[in-house]
Amino acid sequence: KKYHHTVKMLVKSAVLQLCAIALSQIHYSLYARDGVGSRFRGIYWMLNVSSVITCFAELYLILLLIVLAKGWTVVRRKLSSRGRIKIAAYLSFYLVTSLLMQFWIEFGFDDAAVAYVYESPPGIGMVILRIIAAIWFLYAACTTKNNPQYESKRCFYAAFTGIFAAWFITVPLIALVGGALSDSKRAFFMFAWERVLMAFAHIALL
Repeated sequence: KKYHHTVKMLVKSAVLQLCAIALSQIHYSLYARDGVGSRFRGIYWMLNVSSVITCFAELYLILLLIVLAKGWTVVRRKLSSRGRIKIAAYLSFYLVTSLLMQFWIEFGFDDAAVAYVYESPPGIGMVILRIIAAIWFLYAACTTKNNPQYESKRCFYAAFTGIFAAWFITVPLIALVGGALSDSKRAFFMFAWERVLMAFAHIALL
């Protein structure tokens, strides 16, 4: 059975996120039992793979939200070539920055110098990219909503914009709140909220 392109993106994002959660839960279950978890040659490989998969899940979700904000498949059949190039460039940069952050966490993290990942250059870069995405999303969604040709979709875009503009700025807000927490509480807070918010976005798009 053939599914719509937007449904395919949502399903891919949700499936990838479930795989990432499963891997991280397996690691933490093993860690609780033996104190080692998935560690192999000094690397917690399950957690690393889980983080990389999460990057791709976020990428599909951000792509879906941006193209919907631009009206693709809702009020227009095709995006402009210039718009497609901008989306491809942003997503490529987002993916590279995400992977660099994971690489830095594993191989460049120095507990003595930096205690919090979002205080590192890759972490700050991720926050900036998320803010850029939020501004871009808001601009695209408001432009589509206020276009007189698409008045019949104005209510849809009003709700869509409010819900997902808030979702986009959660990473900067979580980073800010997490920085104020103690080291013992921060890891649990970040792990839980990042996954809760991804689940919320997937459910809201159904």
